[in-house]
Amino acid sequence: MVSSFEPIADDLRTALVEHYRVRESRTATTAWQRTLETNSGYAERRTDLVLEIIAAGRGTTGVEGMRVLDLGCGFGSLTVALAARGASVLAIDPNGSRMHVGRSVTEAWGLDARFAQGRMEDLPEMSDGFDIAVANNSLCYVIADRDRSKALKAALAALEPGGHLVIRDPNRRWPQDHFSGVPLLHFLPPATATKAANILRRDRSVVRVRSPRALRRELLRAGFTDVRSVRVSGDRRAGPSRYHHVVARRAEAQDA
Repeated sequence: MVSSFEPIADDLRTALVEHYRVRESRTATTAWQRTLETNSGYAERRTDLVLEIIAAGRGTTGVEGMRVLDLGCGFGSLTVALAARGASVLAIDPNGSRMHVGRSVTEAWGLDARFAQGRMEDLPEMSDGFDIAVANNSLCYVIADRDRSKALKAALAALEPGGHLVIRDPNRRWPQDHFSGVPLLHFLPPATATKAANILRRDRSVVRVRSPRALRRELLRAGFTDVRSVRVSGDRRAGPSRYHHVVARRAEAQDA
């Protein structure tokens, strides 16, 4: 574990700026600045949320010494932060270029993290089970029902018995689309919502936004047990939250 994450966040920020400058040729738009801060300054805060959800499922705090699978790691900022907390992390993402950011920082700091290009619905069989799998704002990018089912079953298989899957994903019950800011746009089919956002000159990825109830059904069908929605700190107000936080368990052998 590292004593302070602040210098690591600074390195993440530097690596992200270099990535955008060299590989994506982006200018400093508002969206670019938001991505920069989310994947550097907010990385530790996101990790605290994930740890809070893990604690709700496992009854323990911290990830030191645990094996963690980061599904859809993006730039790898969460992977970096979890490894800085003492976890051994394997990060998976289809965009091999972007994970270069997290890889460079973990190597510079000697953190226990590996990065592999791939999709969560096509995970290879793994000989060692993971204590925790995390899908942080990434399951929504898996669109088709068949692919979502494959992704969740693959996550289940990757966990050791008694292991937990943690999901942080946009909440369909939130009144505004999370990606474009347009009210109720996320209630449209994914491709239609993205076309509508383009007409309105808003950036939006093709994503599927589920309600907590629908996600719970998907997890139970995939074979998970003890599916729980978790209200995290700072999100205690009444009514739906912008993101929903869910933890689910792979049953112990004796429970199966």
